[in-house]
Amino acid sequence: MTPTAARLDDPVQPDVSVRRFLLTALLAFVCVLLPVLAFAVTTPLFAQPDEPQHYVKSYAVVTGQADATSVTIPRWLADASAQTCFAFDGNLTASCQRLPKRIDESAVETTSMYAGYDPVYYAIVGWPLVLLKGIPALYAVRIASAVVSAALLALAFSVTRHATRSVWATIGFVVTLAPQTLFLLGGVNPNNAEIAAAALLWTALAATFASARDGRPGGRALYLVLATAALAILLPLRIFSPLWGLLIVVASLLAARWGWSDLVRFFRGLRPLVCVAVIAASAGYAVWWIVSHPGATGATVPITWDGSVYQTLRGILLDFPASALLQSFGSLGWLDTPITWAPFVFVALWVVLGALVVREVRSARRRWTIVAVGVLSVVLPSAFEGIFWGGVGWQGRYTLPFLIGVPLLAGFALDADRVSAGRRGRRGLIWMPAAVVATAVLALVVNYHRYAAGYDAPWGSAADVWHGPLPFAVCALGALVGLVGLSALALGRPAPIGGPIPPHAEHVPGGGR
Repeated sequence: MTPTAARLDDPVQPDVSVRRFLLTALLAFVCVLLPVLAFAVTTPLFAQPDEPQHYVKSYAVVTGQADATSVTIPRWLADASAQTCFAFDGNLTASCQRLPKRIDESAVETTSMYAGYDPVYYAIVGWPLVLLKGIPALYAVRIASAVVSAALLALAFSVTRHATRSVWATIGFVVTLAPQTLFLLGGVNPNNAEIAAAALLWTALAATFASARDGRPGGRALYLVLATAALAILLPLRIFSPLWGLLIVVASLLAARWGWSDLVRFFRGLRPLVCVAVIAASAGYAVWWIVSHPGATGATVPITWDGSVYQTLRGILLDFPASALLQSFGSLGWLDTPITWAPFVFVALWVVLGALVVREVRSARRRWTIVAVGVLSVVLPSAFEGIFWGGVGWQGRYTLPFLIGVPLLAGFALDADRVSAGRRGRRGLIWMPAAVVATAVLALVVNYHRYAAGYDAPWGSAADVWHGPLPFAVCALGALVGLVGLSALALGRPAPIGGPIPPHAEHVPGGGR
């Protein structure tokens, strides 16, 4: 039996608690931005994957060369973007980098590798390159990108805080913040905005369907607007963004346990039609750009069966998924700074949430949806790697927009069935955000050590020391404060908006229903 969906144009009374939603978003924004900026300023410029070319693309977009293959950039930017001497060698410090100190504005012709990439992200974050010059401009672009992603994640966190009865959804959000995610958010790459927009889409869709199921009109329109905005932002960002958007919507609908009749009732009225029109416009634009700009797909390398069939299949089905998992949680820099313990920590956290879902969530459809998201997150990269790139192109970070749906859906599922946190309540779950905080801060330390002294260099080594624009201790403290603050918000008492939530029997894990 499926829940009855309320119409989205039902009368809605003004709800002053929406102010609490925005206040929570503001606090979460600060808490997320602090560790992201810590990674941004303790990581050398151009140490993010493909960052030099993303800077070139950003400058091209903001100067009217959005889809040009041959672009004109100032010499200072050309010289700076060539400073990637440390890439792919974890023991080569950033002291080899020679960033230009003199601002040379003479024009230089260069090739834009990402000429076919959609310009929306670059237009949003690239504007400092026309207002500032030199190193300050480069860091300003990083900060602009971090602000955009942190804002989207803050809204996602606020949704989990105010759309639920318990702390499960907020805990699910916190355990998405692996070192890889925080590192990526501190660089210039549309992948970071894609991850953040996907997080907002996952949470806003779950909240929209839950609010309709529980008959809470006050928050329903807000969550629908956020889901619409998130999907409209996500679709044009990267070549695979439309696929992730489609899969997220389908998985969210399956987890909501709705039938066609519920969807028909849900989408009656003017408001949902406007949302559908906005999404259709974004999807149409994304498809048009991909079709009209072949370079948007990037270079593909068909698979070559140069070894035995067994060796090739083992590489695609076993070795590659393990490598992609490491890259999804902790392979920083140009894949040259492995945070080896991060995958174990986060897989353990996600397995705990998954085990609770399998054991305690009543709906088999919801349980299997979450399992399917996890399985697809492993299977799809292997398929793309084998079919399109022949073992040379897919990186674990590409899957993150979809992969983070596992803990997010798990959190909402545990909340929907009112699974208790146990005898110790919220305090009994402190270990989960504590593990996230410790892993992230240690990863920040390892990442800085890699560029200051070398990945394998003895700790405390003063050889070839590289320093960022701010003292590392200040950055580390800021990251710690931000992550601890976010954890405190996550473990706080939920404050649902849109009126009281109909109560239903709470059950303790293993204690029956």
